[in-house]
Amino acid sequence: MKQSYAHSSFTRPFTSCFLLLFFLSVGSQLLASEDEYRLFFPPPDITITCDYWFPFLPNDPNRFISEFDARFGKMVNSPANRDKIFVRDVVCPQHPKFSEFGPANPFDDPCYDDVYDIFWGEDGYYQNINGNLLFQNIVPDLTCGQGDIIREWRYLEPWGAVLGRQRITIINCKEFYVPTVCWRSTSGDVGSCDVVSGVPLRKLIEWPCDVVQTTCRSTGPDALTPDNLDVLFEQDRRPRLDDDNCSLLAATYEDRVFTLIDSACQKVFREWTVIDWCLFDLFEKGLYSGQFEWKYLQVIKLKNQDAPDWENCEDQIFCGFGDTLNPNNNQCVGVLEIRPTVSDDCTPSELLRIDFKLDLFNDGNYDRLGYSSNYDGPYPFPNPDNLPVSVMPDTLPNADGVYPVGTHRILWAAEDGCGNASLCEYLITVEDCKPPTAYCLSGLSTIPMPVNAGGYVDIYASDFDLGSVDNCSADSNLVFAFSPDINDRTIRRTCQDVTGLPEQWTIYVFDEAGNYSSCEVGIILNTCEDQTQDVFVIGDFKTEQGNVINEVTVDLESANDPRQEVVDGSYRFTNSLDGEQYTVRPSKEGNPLNGISTYDLVLVNKHVLGIADLDSPYKMLAADVNCTGDITAFDLVSMRQLILYHRDEFPCERSWYFIPADFVFTSDPFSISFPEVYEFTADSRTLQEGNFIGVKLGDVNASVRTGVLGNNGSSTRSNGALRLWAADREVSKGEEVVLTIHGDNFADVVGYQYTLQFDPSALVYKGMQSDLPGLNKENFNFRGAADGQLATSWHHLSHGMPADAALYELRFEAQQSGRLSDWFDLNSSLVQAEAYHQDSRLMDVQLQFKATTSDLQLYQNQPNPFNGQTTIGFVLPQAGPVQLTITDVSGKVLWQEESKLAKGHHERLLESDDLGATGVLFYTLKTAQTQLTKRMLVTHSGQ
Repeated sequence: MKQSYAHSSFTRPFTSCFLLLFFLSVGSQLLASEDEYRLFFPPPDITITCDYWFPFLPNDPNRFISEFDARFGKMVNSPANRDKIFVRDVVCPQHPKFSEFGPANPFDDPCYDDVYDIFWGEDGYYQNINGNLLFQNIVPDLTCGQGDIIREWRYLEPWGAVLGRQRITIINCKEFYVPTVCWRSTSGDVGSCDVVSGVPLRKLIEWPCDVVQTTCRSTGPDALTPDNLDVLFEQDRRPRLDDDNCSLLAATYEDRVFTLIDSACQKVFREWTVIDWCLFDLFEKGLYSGQFEWKYLQVIKLKNQDAPDWENCEDQIFCGFGDTLNPNNNQCVGVLEIRPTVSDDCTPSELLRIDFKLDLFNDGNYDRLGYSSNYDGPYPFPNPDNLPVSVMPDTLPNADGVYPVGTHRILWAAEDGCGNASLCEYLITVEDCKPPTAYCLSGLSTIPMPVNAGGYVDIYASDFDLGSVDNCSADSNLVFAFSPDINDRTIRRTCQDVTGLPEQWTIYVFDEAGNYSSCEVGIILNTCEDQTQDVFVIGDFKTEQGNVINEVTVDLESANDPRQEVVDGSYRFTNSLDGEQYTVRPSKEGNPLNGISTYDLVLVNKHVLGIADLDSPYKMLAADVNCTGDITAFDLVSMRQLILYHRDEFPCERSWYFIPADFVFTSDPFSISFPEVYEFTADSRTLQEGNFIGVKLGDVNASVRTGVLGNNGSSTRSNGALRLWAADREVSKGEEVVLTIHGDNFADVVGYQYTLQFDPSALVYKGMQSDLPGLNKENFNFRGAADGQLATSWHHLSHGMPADAALYELRFEAQQSGRLSDWFDLNSSLVQAEAYHQDSRLMDVQLQFKATTSDLQLYQNQPNPFNGQTTIGFVLPQAGPVQLTITDVSGKVLWQEESKLAKGHHERLLESDDLGATGVLFYTLKTAQTQLTKRMLVTHSGQ
C-alpha cells in the first residue's frame, strides 16, 4: 500500500448572487430546519493535479483539517473575514484552468509544468442565528491518488443534515516519456520538460546503459547482479523511475547468460520490465486502454583479465607421524593435507580449473599428476611417462596423501572462467615427528647388589628395553636414557640405597630425529641384606592425562583375606597371607554428569562421521556410553539425554572403568576384552604393584573433575563468547509473544549448551520451532518450563547457517504487560553455559536484548470480533519486504502474504472466508528487523 497525499484543485468562483439564487432553489438541501434562517455558501470546487502535495491520509481523512482550511478555503461567519483562495499548481490541456493559463498554441510551450498561483474564489460563508458549532467531515473517493475528496459541513448540535459540500478533484495530466535508448543517449535534459514528437514530458523512465565490466565485486551468479556491477554511474545499475502520487512503478529484470562470445568471457542480456500498477489496475477494470508496461534490453559484458590469486604459495614444513591411514604399516612417512588457497574475483573457487605436478625428493622429475574434476574428462595435458594421475575432490586444491620423509616440490596451476591462469610452486618438507614406541619390562624388577664387587651396581636404561620400535630409525639406532637428556643413560646404586621398597623410574627412548617416548619401570634393590616387608601390594589411580582420582572404592578379594577401602589417589595393603590368590578390583560410581558437556558430543560426532577419530583407546571406551562395544549415534542420544536431565544415568548403569595401566590395547579397543582387575599370588618377599587408568564414561575431552574439591579437568575460558540476541519490546497482557533467538557470530560455532531462564509469573511457555539443522524439541528440557527454566544442548558439524542466523523461536503467552528484557536471563542454573568453536575453542554464551529499529506499529484489526471483513493497519518505519501471516492457536498457517512496501501507513482488507476458521486467531507482521503479533476473533454468522 502506498501512502496517499492530497493535492490542490481548481474551480471557477461563484458569485454571491448566484449562490443565493442557488441556495433558494435547493433550500431544503442546505437548511438544517425550516424554522431557522441560515445562509450557507461552501468554498468553491477545486481541481488539482497529482503534482500538488498536501498532507492527507485516506485512512484518517480528518487528521489534517486545518491544512484543508488553509489551502482550499475555510468557513467564516462574516463576509469581512473571507480570504481569496489561491492554489500554486501546474496546468495541462485537460485542466479546467488551462485556457486561462496555458499557451494559445499547446506546442508553443512544450513544458506544461510551469507553476501558477491559480485563483478559485473565496472562503465559504455562513450565518447562524443560534450560534451552533459547525462540524466538518472529509470523505475521500480515490483510486491510485486520483478521484474526488468531498468536504462536508453540518451543525454539531443539534446534529443536522449536510449544509454544503466542496469537491476537490485530483487529475493526472501527465503521461510517461519512455525513451528507447539508455539515459546517457536520451536527447536533451532528462528532466520533466523534454519533448519528443510534440509530447509534453512530465514522468520519465531512465533506462540503464550497457556495461563492460573488467572486475567483479562478487563471484558466481551474483557477480553481475545490479548491486554488484562495477560502474561509474549509479544510473547504469537499474532504471530510474520518476513518478508522482498517481503512479506506482516497479521494475524487475530477467537475465539470459552466454559465455565466451564477442571477446567477453560472459555476456548477459538483461531485459528490464517496468510496470505502473495504477495504470494496470485501471486497465483491469476497463477504465484505461493505454500502455502500462515497458521493456528495455541492457547488455552487460564481463571482460576480466585478472588471474586467480594463490594466497599461501610458500615453502611448507610438515610433521610425519607414520602412516596413520594404515596403522600396521610402520613406514617413515607422513599423512599430509596439502591444500593451498586460491581465489578469483569473478569465478567461484569451486569452478576454477586446477592441476598440479609433484616432484618427490625435488630431483627434477615429476612423479605424480593431479587435476580438478570440473575438467569433465581424462587428464587434459600430455603425460608421456604415464605417471599416476589423481582427480581432486570438490574441485579445490588438494594434494593430500602419504608422503615420505624428505623435501619435495609441487607446482600448481589455476585457470578461471575467463581463461586467465596463474602458477604456484613451493617446497614441501616432511620431517619425522613420530616418537618411538617404547616397550619396557613391566612389573617389578629385582636388582641384585654385588656386595663383593664394591657394594654398587651401574644400571643401564637399555637394560629395560623390551623391543621398542620406531618408524624411521632401525632398532639398533634407538637410544635409551633415564631423563629427557639423551646422555643420561646410566644410574649407579649402592647398598646405602637399598630400602626394600620399590623405586619407580621413567625410561626415555630416542630415535635418530630426536623424538622420544617413555615408559615406566619399577625396581627393588634387596640383596645387601635379608629384608622383609609388611606392604605386599600397592598402586595408584590416575586418568590418561595423569590426574589423580579420589574417592575410589578398592576391593581386595580373596578366599581367606577379603578387604575393602575407599582411597584418594593410591592404595596399599599390608600383611598378606603367603600363597593366597588376591584380586584388586577398583570402582567409582555416582555423578554420571561429571566431565560431560555438549563438546563431548561434538568430538564423538566427529569420530562417528570419520572427520576426526578419537586418538586413544581410553577416549573410545569413554565414548561408548551404552557399553555396546561400538560408538554410534545412539551414544550421542544417551549423552544428550543425560545432559538435559531426560535420564539419570547411562544405559549400562556405570560411570567409570578402571583398567590396569600396563594393559596394551590394540588399535580397536573393542576387538578384545580388557581386564578391570589386578590379580596376583602373595609372597611376603615380593612387592606387587597394580596401577590403574581411570576412564569416566562420556568424558572424551578430559574435563572430568577427579578430586573431592578440585577441578583439575576443567578448561579455562578466555576465547570470547557466542553472542546471542533477541529483539526487545513492550508486550501486553494476553499477547502471544514470539521470542526469536539470533546468533550474532554463529557461522563457526559447532555446538552450545545453556539454561534460558524466564519469569514464570510473566510468561507461560507455549512451544518452539527452528530452521537450524539438528535443532528440534529433543534439544530442550521443557520439564522446568513451569518454573521458568529451559535447558538446551545442540551440536552440528556443518550447519551452514550465517553468522547472524535466527536459531530458533520460542512462543509464550504474556500473563502481564512489560518489557521482554526484564523477564529473561541466560545462565548455568541447569546446564553449564558454554559454546564450542570449530577450531576447538571453548567459549562463553551471552544473551543481549536489542532495541528494534523501531516504530514498526501493528494496529488492532477493525472491527474485532468480526465475521465477513476486517482491516489490519500497520506503519512501516522504512521500506522493505513484509510478511503478514494468520495462524490458529496451534500455529497452523491459515493465510499468508508477502510483499515489498514503501515506508508509511498501510492497510490490508481480509475476508473471513479466506481464513477458513473461526475463534481466536493470531496475525503476525514480520519485517527484516523484527515482528509483532496480535490476536483477532472470528465469529460465526449471526453472532
